[in-house]
Amino acid sequence: MPCKNYKDALIETAASGAEPQGDLRAHLADCADCRAAFEQERSLFASIDAGLHVTANAKVPASLLPRVRALLDAESTPQRPWFQPVVFAAASAALAFAIFLFARPHRSGPDPQAKQTPQVPVNESPTTNQNSGPAPHIAYCAP
Repeated sequence: MPCKNYKDALIETAASGAEPQGDLRAHLADCADCRAAFEQERSLFASIDAGLHVTANAKVPASLLPRVRALLDAESTPQRPWFQPVVFAAASAALAFAIFLFARPHRSGPDPQAKQTPQVPVNESPTTNQNSGPAPHIAYCAP
C-alpha cells in the first residue's frame, strides 16, 4: 500500500506517463511498497490506453458510409406549417409597435400642467432676533 503523503502524486505521475521527479523520486527509491504501487498504476494506465487505442482505431466496414448516407437522404425534414405564420405575425407586431413609437404626437409647447415652486420662509430681521449676531454681508456682482 502506498504511503498516504505520496499517493496522489504517485497516481498523477503514473497517469501522465512522466518520470517521477523530486521528492516522489527519492521516496520511490526508498519505499518498496510505493514502488510496487507505482508500477501497478503504470501498468493499469498502459492497459487502459491500449484498450482505447484499439477501440478508437477499429476498422469501419465499407458498407457503413453508404448506409448512413442512404438513411440521411431518406430522412425528411419535418414540416412546420405553423412556423411561417407565427414569424409573420411577430414581425407585423414589431413593425406596428415601431410605427406607433415614431408616429405618436410629441408636445413641442410648454407643459400645460402647473408646477409648484418651493416656498422660501421669510427671515426675521436681525434686530428682532436677539440670539444671532450681525447679518452676514453678501455682495453680488453684476455680470
